[in-house]
Amino acid sequence: LPTGDLPCLLLDTDASLHAAHDVAFDVNPRIAGLTPQHLAYVIYTSGSTGQSKGVMVEHRSVFNFWQVMRRTTHQHCPAPATVALNAGFFFDMSIKGIAQLFCGHRLVIIPQLIRASGHELLDFLEQHQVHAFDSTPSQLDTLLAAGLLERQRYQPVSVLLGGEAINSATWEKLRNCRNIRFYNMYGPTECTVDATLDLIRDLGDRPSIGRPFANVQVHVLDARGEPTPLGVAGEIHIGGIGVARGYLNRPELSAERFIADPFSDQPDARLYKTGDLGRWLADGTLEYLGRNDFQVKIRGFRIELGEIESALLACPGIREAVVIAREDSQGDTDNKRLVAYVCGEPVPVEQLRSALLDSLPEYMVPTAFVHLDALPLTANGKLD
Repeated sequence: LPTGDLPCLLLDTDASLHAAHDVAFDVNPRIAGLTPQHLAYVIYTSGSTGQSKGVMVEHRSVFNFWQVMRRTTHQHCPAPATVALNAGFFFDMSIKGIAQLFCGHRLVIIPQLIRASGHELLDFLEQHQVHAFDSTPSQLDTLLAAGLLERQRYQPVSVLLGGEAINSATWEKLRNCRNIRFYNMYGPTECTVDATLDLIRDLGDRPSIGRPFANVQVHVLDARGEPTPLGVAGEIHIGGIGVARGYLNRPELSAERFIADPFSDQPDARLYKTGDLGRWLADGTLEYLGRNDFQVKIRGFRIELGEIESALLACPGIREAVVIAREDSQGDTDNKRLVAYVCGEPVPVEQLRSALLDSLPEYMVPTAFVHLDALPLTANGKLD
């Protein structure tokens, strides 16, 4: 270890080992002046803008998130447990794994090269007998296809889902699973990984992102900044201890997205404008409705792509589905068309088109259907 003024933590239980070293050990090292309001990390995210921005997250926010996981997603794991670090360090979902070191859990790092292969990833989890790991819904679909729910030799205790919406077909599978605890978690990087969570088996038959967790407040507001009634869509705003300090060296953008919290009596309390749409359900959970910039307009019609994807997933043989609005030539916004990408059995196009016309208006039926063996994923395990 380096000499000097750096604090060192003695991990050996035999105090006689002190004499073998000239380094000054401290069983409880402290850094003078460090407070919960100091920065823990700065992590870069492009979000929906495509322009990278550094999010400044404080120690108190990370500690609160870890405490929430300790009492919820990891409470049924043994002590110590084996936890897998699935996400890359540049993705804030990695905090779900790294923070488990606070509990003394063993952390195994999943190799980047096997993250996109459901069979290889499942074999790795079994080899290391991983009790808990994080995953995106897209990546989980590859594990389900590889037999995660049916494997006899290995079953994890908890799976933490986040980063994307869960489609209805996958939701039903997870909700009916009694051997594995699947948690749906939601939150932007600007609010320290997640702000809501719940055990999927305890939620309703329609996908939701659960309830706000400890020391976090969630508001669904209309265009005037007023709370929307039950069941009415609005923009999700998040307040509480998880809200980041702001964007590094971006004061104008910080002021635009981190606004004063009119619902708090705490001085300097702020809300983060997520840009996500949601609505409160009767049971107190929050339904995620997509980005407020994901609605597309084609030939004068406003279209929610998620509604088309749900209709496709209801078709027999379709395992996964994604719909996007494409331009035949770059910049030709007047000639956008809907293209559906589907995985599963090779269902004839005319059969898919006919099935969609039973539940959707003609302008919402894609003009092209592309069959894929698997949906492409980014390095983070999200849909590419």
